[in-house]
Amino acid sequence: MSGPKLSEAELERLKKEQMERQRQEALRLLQEAQGAYRKICRRLQALKEYALESLFGLDPVSRIDAGNRLAQVTGALKEEPVQNVQQPQSYYEAEERMKVRLQEAEEEIQAILGQFADRAAAAQQLVQTGRVRRDFQMFAAKKEALIDVIQMDFRCRYDQQRLKIQIQDFRKHLAKAGQKTGCRELLHFVRRAETGLQVLETELDRGWDTGQVQDALQGLVNEEEELLRRWREEQALYDTYLALACLTGTNPKALSDFPAGKDLKEETERLKEQYRKQDEMDYIADQINDVMVELGYTFVSSRVLARKDKGEMDHSLYQADGRTGISVFTDRSGAVMMRMTVLGDDPVVTEADRNFSYERQIDFCAAHPEIVEALVLRGVFLKQKSYLEPDRKYTYKMSADTQKGAGTANTAADKTLRPQKIDRRKRRRAGGKKMRAL
Repeated sequence: MSGPKLSEAELERLKKEQMERQRQEALRLLQEAQGAYRKICRRLQALKEYALESLFGLDPVSRIDAGNRLAQVTGALKEEPVQNVQQPQSYYEAEERMKVRLQEAEEEIQAILGQFADRAAAAQQLVQTGRVRRDFQMFAAKKEALIDVIQMDFRCRYDQQRLKIQIQDFRKHLAKAGQKTGCRELLHFVRRAETGLQVLETELDRGWDTGQVQDALQGLVNEEEELLRRWREEQALYDTYLALACLTGTNPKALSDFPAGKDLKEETERLKEQYRKQDEMDYIADQINDVMVELGYTFVSSRVLARKDKGEMDHSLYQADGRTGISVFTDRSGAVMMRMTVLGDDPVVTEADRNFSYERQIDFCAAHPEIVEALVLRGVFLKQKSYLEPDRKYTYKMSADTQKGAGTANTAADKTLRPQKIDRRKRRRAGGKKMRAL
């Protein structure tokens, strides 16, 4: 049986578990790198906002001129592109470049603001003490600080004035939390809570029992805590989604494109499964490549074929002699197909090609079990699905140089494939794609 051989590849349990641990570690490292990259991007934006706010501290005459000069500095503050979105090191390299630019911009802004200060003495002091840098660090720290639920202690007795102060503190806290997080549910809650706080203040003035006011205020605090908890979970899930999107070559969507948390979770799980299948497909293809080379076949080339359904199949070509080749196809489903391929520059399949193919199909029958046994030692099991008898109708011809094939009996699967690119199997981890969006 040496016509096209279709098998189903499975990995041994220990190997699958080992690969899963490796994927989780790769995902963790990528998320950490992306987090560091996003943080420096936020600091760039914060410096732009700080420069704009600082203009209001200057006199009206100086403000226009200083604004123009500051605009030149902040206009040059741009996010550095990530050269390889799947490699954590690429994010750290971009982060370092932005750190250098951020420090330069801080010094330039400090000099500009110092020059336009109202008094010469104040300007000199501003430059010497680095006040602008300290002010910006405080400004950025406030923006980056984690929003926590406000803590209120109701164990002691508070009079009406104390409760009013707590209501005001909670109102200020909600305003900052709503602006900082960008959480839609929290913004809705802030508007709703403001109405409730106004009611509590009115009832206090009317002499309402302070215990009831405390309970109502605690209820609002508890509701905010639950909203923030869900929001942080959503943010963590979205960070995982972004990392998986990079690892699978998927264009990431904005968080607002997921109207429900369930949608984001389902898409994240889908990408996890896609990442697993891609990783296992690469591993299986690598092991087959090693076995074929060990058994004396010469590796010729490897390319990715993209299906019309956007799936992928890896096609590798190996050469046994001047005219005999073996084509190996692997895809995410675990399917592995091997078939004898006639090598020749003339794409036309002749009767001589068919006779030669038939003979080599018979020869390949003895070699295939040896390939299967060698793969078992590497933790890859090929289960027979469809091993076809040798037949001249299975003649397939291609050039070892161009991989442009012409067949007399292309399968239905062949017709759904189109060349996408030629690269080694490590293409996903060594690609040079720039970051789409984070």
